[in-house]
Amino acid sequence: MGQRVNIQYSVDIGELESEAGRLLHRAQDSLAMSIQNIKLGKTALSLETAKEIDKLRLELAQADKSLEDVSKIIAGYLSYEAQAWLPQAPPSPPTQHGEDLIQNLEGALSTPAPPSSIHEAIEDFRNSLGASDEKPAS
Repeated sequence: MGQRVNIQYSVDIGELESEAGRLLHRAQDSLAMSIQNIKLGKTALSLETAKEIDKLRLELAQADKSLEDVSKIIAGYLSYEAQAWLPQAPPSPPTQHGEDLIQNLEGALSTPAPPSSIHEAIEDFRNSLGASDEKPAS
């Protein structure tokens, strides 16, 4: 079997069915020709029969690749059609205007950051009560 390359080209959606049909018929014709042209030897256990089987297997592999291409085209088309039937996502909420964003940012900046440790939290609590770092007298 020769080397294969992937190619990509676009087809108008209205021409997709005829293009897929063309590829499918090409694979079908190739299979029919391969089966029609097989020439088995007088005995199954001969070099001629082995060569014909190898030739047929290569032709079947080529037809299989063509059928795989058509299958991928069909799957892509069905996926495209399914997307058309899915409900559309609701529109996103309107974005905030500049003044609202500034107010939100100012509010976030004026809120003190949470303490990073328990010691910091205790110190913040003491400071809020007006207590000093001195230990209470006993």
